[in-house]
Amino acid sequence: LDLLQAEVSVLESEIAEVLVNQHGELAATGYPGKKVKFIVERINPVPEPAERKNVFKVRVSLVDGKEEWMKPGMEGVAKIKIGQRSYGWLWTRKLVRWVRMKLWL
Repeated sequence: LDLLQAEVSVLESEIAEVLVNQHGELAATGYPGKKVKFIVERINPVPEPAERKNVFKVRVSLVDGKEEWMKPGMEGVAKIKIGQRSYGWLWTRKLVRWVRMKLWL
């Protein structure tokens, strides 16, 4: 268990922002106050259906190794640091993606 890894589900609409070697943090549902740092190791190229949406499975390795309280099968929330973006990009990215899909750009 010292080499414990995590699997992060990333929405299909957000996977373009995720790259190998990006850093992030995760928090288990049972221990929300304890953040664990990770590095993106591998991105599965095939999406899987989950809760009416397509998600990509992203394998991450824990930076500081396994914590005492961690157990296999735990779930939680992860945040991947994708860098800084402008406010304009943040406000319009969903609209731009929708237009691109409708116009096949």
